[in-house]
Amino acid sequence: YRAEADVNRQHLKMDDLVFGFPKGRTVIVCDIDGTVSMTHYQELVLDARDDMWSKAFPDSADVLRELSKRYGLVYLTARPGFLLEKTKRWLATNGFPQAPVVTTPGLVQSIGVESFKSKRIMHFQMLFGTVGIGIGNADTDSEAYAMNDLLPLLIDDRDGKQFRAHAVVLRNWRSVRAFFDANQAVLENPDRLKKAVKGEEMILRPIVRYQKPE
Repeated sequence: YRAEADVNRQHLKMDDLVFGFPKGRTVIVCDIDGTVSMTHYQELVLDARDDMWSKAFPDSADVLRELSKRYGLVYLTARPGFLLEKTKRWLATNGFPQAPVVTTPGLVQSIGVESFKSKRIMHFQMLFGTVGIGIGNADTDSEAYAMNDLLPLLIDDRDGKQFRAHAVVLRNWRSVRAFFDANQAVLENPDRLKKAVKGEEMILRPIVRYQKPE
């Protein structure tokens, strides 16, 4: 769609995508840095070109493309707004499904990321009503998701990282695919998902294989 406006005697216009989610579909909120992107922060911020240094985590794009066929999807990141277009191009170049990308207004909000993400998720709930799952890699993701009654899925392959009991910890994106396949009936049903988050319905969690301490 194209939006046009006259602001202070200056004519502005922009072409962009408008996303619509089917009513009643569970919506997933997904982090970017450390979750789908092995981000090189210095190059991301300072390099005037596109982000050619950061690589996608194995299977992340494939899994999200599969999920986007059955779920709504929103990318929610602590990156400041001046990186929005570069982020969109990186997602497209690496094969990720098209979805809204929401950044912070500036660096101040990027530092207070837990509060920012929580407020954005509250806004998403007002818009969609069925935001039920959050995928991330950090404590701030887990807390922001849980504060808004989302099911937090945390991707982490290190035994040293401790998340609170409300989070489901998965080793990698292959494990994410397996988790969604095993719990499809619950995760695709917003009402059943709410019950699962409250502990009123069971979901299947993977057994994390023992790794010998280094």
